Amino acid sequence: MQIDRLVLAIVQREDADAAIGALNDAGLAVTVIASVGGFLSASNTTLLMGLRADDVEKAVEVLKARGHHRTVRAPREADIGSATIFVFPLECYVHITPSQPTIDSRCDAGEPGTMKMIVAIVSQQQSDQLLKVLTDWSYRGTLMSTTGGFLHRQNATVLVGARAERVNSILDQIRRVCEQSAEDSSAATIFVLDSAQYERL
Repeated sequence: MQIDRLVLAIVQREDADAAIGALNDAGLAVTVIASVGGFLSASNTTLLMGLRADDVEKAVEVLKARGHHRTVRAPREADIGSATIFVFPLECYVHITPSQPTIDSRCDAGEPGTMKMIVAIVSQQQSDQLLKVLTDWSYRGTLMSTTGGFLHRQNATVLVGARAERVNSILDQIRRVCEQSAEDSSAATIFVLDSAQYERL
């Protein structure tokens, strides 16, 4: 069964290491983003996981077991939950590996004209080249520094908004950047999500 869900879980910073370890022990790969938000703009951690629909409940159960509710007293007492979890259906999932750089990365991204969000996780070293290539092709990308995968290595998550008919062109550019990389960690994991609304202000 193919990966068809993107799980985004926001956990308390104090619970993050235990949650990440338990998710990895359960065979679930995690990409980690340091984040801030919620009550008093507290530090927290955002976890991204590409999963099969059948594994979503396992991830939720692991997060429940590793999370803790906490009470914060300033400026007023408030109960802070252990995690906030979002599950998104995927339009497309592509994993490009160094041993298979020419993997078929075509994606049926839906109706032309509809907007998609591409989430590409690449090595930190590839991120600058990828942003340059995307800019050269008139695509705009947003870069986030993240960690994840085996040994929690540094990587980068690039977000790109594009119309459905341009998704495969962007996937081709990501594949080419991976093929040109001389490093062993030239893999890319790519999620394509439907965007219900898009506004450029």
